[in-house]
Amino acid sequence: LPLAERKYVEAVSDVLKNTLGDKLAGLYLLGSATSNAYQPGVSDINIAAVITNTFPESTYFDLTSKLSHSALRCPARKIEFVLYTQESARNPEIQPNSHFPFPYELNFNSGEGIKDYLGLANKGHGQSEHWFVLDIATGRYLGKTLYGTDVKETFAEPDWITVRRAISSGIWWY
Repeated sequence: LPLAERKYVEAVSDVLKNTLGDKLAGLYLLGSATSNAYQPGVSDINIAAVITNTFPESTYFDLTSKLSHSALRCPARKIEFVLYTQESARNPEIQPNSHFPFPYELNFNSGEGIKDYLGLANKGHGQSEHWFVLDIATGRYLGKTLYGTDVKETFAEPDWITVRRAISSGIWWY
């Protein structure tokens, strides 16, 4: 990653550690930033974090206000940040009204020229859920652990049928 992006990832890490404290179990860099495919001005910065227990929604609002581009300028096109619990990361289950495992606690996107997006406690209600499976499936092999337990130990490996469905869903999404 270019220097500005590396400094940004460090700043995001600091915000997460300070806001989530000892409930932060792990922090991971995913996506193009870890596979030598990152393109400045084109690519996103994908970060996933895992917490030991959930927080009140007010904590999530506080966290996203600190991660918002208006508070912490993202040098990439945008940040895509997803927060999972240890339970959902280690024991993914397909939730009612969902087609894919790995329900998240928080999904947040922010960047220059785009409206901040915040999704809370997804249980499969119309989100593009396939991305979360694909991020985790590739992240287990290419992801970089920034803090906590190694990414392969943190996230269960999605089964091949689920990954195939996620790929197919991603193709149809486009």
